[in-house]
Amino acid sequence: MNTKQKIQLPAGVTLLGDPHLGKTFTKGVPLAYQGKRELLVNFTFEDSYATKCKLHICVGDLFDKFRVPEENILFAFYTIRDAALANPDTQYVILQGNHDASRDVTLTSSFELFSVLCQSLANVHIIKDFRPQQVFKVGNTKFLFFPWMPFSTAEEVAQEICAHTPIDKQTIVVGHWDIKDFSALDDSSPNMIPYSQFQDAKGIVTGHYHNAMEFLHEETNVMVKVTGSMQPYSHSEDPDELMYITLTKDELLKRLDAGGPNTFTEMNVRVLLEKGEEPMAELDCLSLSYKMALAGGEEDLNVQLDTFSLESVFSQTFAEFGVSPELTNQLWILSQESNDAE
Repeated sequence: MNTKQKIQLPAGVTLLGDPHLGKTFTKGVPLAYQGKRELLVNFTFEDSYATKCKLHICVGDLFDKFRVPEENILFAFYTIRDAALANPDTQYVILQGNHDASRDVTLTSSFELFSVLCQSLANVHIIKDFRPQQVFKVGNTKFLFFPWMPFSTAEEVAQEICAHTPIDKQTIVVGHWDIKDFSALDDSSPNMIPYSQFQDAKGIVTGHYHNAMEFLHEETNVMVKVTGSMQPYSHSEDPDELMYITLTKDELLKRLDAGGPNTFTEMNVRVLLEKGEEPMAELDCLSLSYKMALAGGEEDLNVQLDTFSLESVFSQTFAEFGVSPELTNQLWILSQESNDAE
């Protein structure tokens, strides 16, 4: 892929990569830090909508799942509502992504409920169907939007929208597409960027992939910008080690010696253990996981850091089912009061 060129976005345009609100983090998370990683996601989301701009675009996967708890829906709505009311001249666009919709027509998604809440906001635009899309212009650049749709291929969506709104050299198209062609595996690639429809475009912007990149599609000579996710959500999504870091045990201990016990407080740490090395007894970090370094690769290790206690097992079990730390604590207290009464 040619990565030397870049899409030049006009000043005043803000892109928000896949937020995945409602995502829960439990693997290797110490009890004291449960819920903190989720709060960091919310803070980044709020920061994006606090940005002063002319056009703000969320490229899809607003929510992590088809259905998330009500508090996640309301958090997204209140954040965007407050931004929209405070900045009436800013247009806010939110695309439907593949995590936001389902092929089960009997169910209502959290994204659908969110879109209903936003109906009264004139400068908030939810892009989730075929209806003729409004073109937003910033400077000399026009933006046209293509949602992920559960019963239509990316090609079909593009054909329908482009039939009403032609694309020219001033148009940047924005969607939630695959950048890799899987047709060799299953004779289909329904969400692949429909390059044939966009050969006259100024550029292509897509969410969906969590690692940011830019490349030139050589057949059409159109640049593609992959936004990446709002935050890295795993070690594989964080090549710059902004929030996720992988170290040998020796490297970890050296950094602790140099920086003190709070060195990794805001990091998700993965430790590569050599044969015979023991896991850390404890570490002040957002999450801690281990891989055993093997001759042919690496192997995940499940290590329980907290000392065994009934309360620890109780809390971890409820966390796995998405119960908030506050409610879990209340249930624990009630269970102990019940035991005392007996």
